[in-house]
Amino acid sequence: KTVEEPAAVKGPQREFPRLVAEITDAAVRVRDVSSNDPIVELENVDFTVRIEDAAEGSNVVVDPTTLLDDVVLTPELCNQGLHLVAPTLSDVVNVTGRVSFHLDRLIVPVGEMSDAKRQETMDIAGSVEFADVKLGLQNNLMEAIAPLLQRFGDHARPSAMTISKSSAVQFHVANGRVEHQGLVMQMPLAGSALEIASSGSVGMDESVDVQLAISIPDHLLGDSALAKFFQVESVQIQVNGTLNEPQIELDSSGGWADRLHVLLGQEDLPASEAKTGEAAESGGQIAESILGMVDGLLDRPRRTGQAPLADNPQQTDQPAAEEQPALPSLRDRIRSRREATQGRRRILPRRNRAAQEL
Repeated sequence: KTVEEPAAVKGPQREFPRLVAEITDAAVRVRDVSSNDPIVELENVDFTVRIEDAAEGSNVVVDPTTLLDDVVLTPELCNQGLHLVAPTLSDVVNVTGRVSFHLDRLIVPVGEMSDAKRQETMDIAGSVEFADVKLGLQNNLMEAIAPLLQRFGDHARPSAMTISKSSAVQFHVANGRVEHQGLVMQMPLAGSALEIASSGSVGMDESVDVQLAISIPDHLLGDSALAKFFQVESVQIQVNGTLNEPQIELDSSGGWADRLHVLLGQEDLPASEAKTGEAAESGGQIAESILGMVDGLLDRPRRTGQAPLADNPQQTDQPAAEEQPALPSLRDRIRSRREATQGRRRILPRRNRAAQEL
């Protein structure tokens, strides 16, 4: 239905008429200009769309609506736009559960304007709710992270992970990228669950700029100084590259790696780690396994195109990153500490370093 312009209102001639359209049972396909394959493809959608005045030209505005309402999650649905909001869903082979997709606002400018101005003016936001979602680890992003998780030994070698029931993922489209926050995944660990919180953005070209925060439940860590450190500090991982070829590295922003460096310099084997008992031993070994994860990350490039840390920083042609001056020393302190614990009984066996992929 159209809305007529009141006769008393005078102004510049409109490029587009004022319009309100109520659409039912529609098929919606969103394509990127570089490809004919749809990024988003939905069926049986009801929504209201209107054309409204803007400071420059007109805007197409879609009223708040629910595009998916507790529907069954499938691999095909994951790759029709959900993978841009939750990158761990990209190229999944096995997935179960249900999903709801709520659109809070969609404003797209129309008319003559530069691409940069259009990108700046476009405003799309909403949320995605997951229910009882379980997904396999056979996608590129999780396969890149899996070797790190294997530092926990047989206690962390699941074939699947879940999305936390409390995950209400907020997303916002800005400058050609889909920003997200609030995605929390869980992986079984020693009768409990390791948590991986994801935030960041994925481009329409599937380029990735995502931060992962890996945290361990407090009751699994014990009461050593190292365990107490990891009770308040998550291991931070930066993911770059693309969804097809993700690149992971240690993210020391915020100074947590520097604080870990200082802690390890203050003590080699804290007295509190010498406590006996299965719980104390297991907690100590899990804390040590987190150090193994950090050690593996330090073996990887710190950013795209940068070589791993050299064993002797003075003998490499690759300059150390200015923002991370303590990282070579941190790696040395971690390895010295781990070598000193080789003779202690292990609840979580350490993998043979020569056989590790990292």
